[in-house]
Amino acid sequence: MKRIFLILAIFPLAFIGQTVYPASAGEGKMSSLINERLQEVLKKGVVVIVEEPPVEHKQFVTAGIWINAPREEVWKLVTDFVRYPEFFPEVETVMVLKSEGNARDVLHKVKSGISVLPLRFSYTLRFVLEPPGRMTWSLVGGDLKFSDGSWELYEMEGGKETVVFYRITYEIVPKGFLVKTVIKYVSEKNPVFGVAAISATALTVVKSVKDELEKKK
Repeated sequence: MKRIFLILAIFPLAFIGQTVYPASAGEGKMSSLINERLQEVLKKGVVVIVEEPPVEHKQFVTAGIWINAPREEVWKLVTDFVRYPEFFPEVETVMVLKSEGNARDVLHKVKSGISVLPLRFSYTLRFVLEPPGRMTWSLVGGDLKFSDGSWELYEMEGGKETVVFYRITYEIVPKGFLVKTVIKYVSEKNPVFGVAAISATALTVVKSVKDELEKKK
């Protein structure tokens, strides 16, 4: 069984593949050790980082994972929006509403749940593609108060494998008295409810992408 590592703190991500220019040889050695350790952890499971402090009252979470597939295959999958319902368990429908240059306006219809309470909502995100390895998004409209995030893909093992970092924040605007009451109650009883929900989303997304790409290997 794959291990899952939950890190409740923010640290500078030693993005693998980038060159580090240390102030001293000692710092260079430490950076190398951290980089090596991060690679070891990513190969064992998912790293989930809860960023502190929140940015403009938005709680960001980053999930990192090692995928045994070339970056071009990962990029092709995460930018093929209409295929999302095939491998993201809570996504019911996706439609590309607008395509202009590197921007895509994409409608998502999602079925989720809070405990046994079903929850359906829809929203439109504007994705900005920066091939071959970065994509960002922001909210256009829908049943969310906000949603921002990014994909970052880094080549590993001579381009045969990929390290993926998925960064996300969002807040749902609950519809209906019952849903609003439940969310308010759970949030008051458990102040980290929102962080847990975002963390679960980030973990599910990167794990789903990995499983989809590696299922035939």
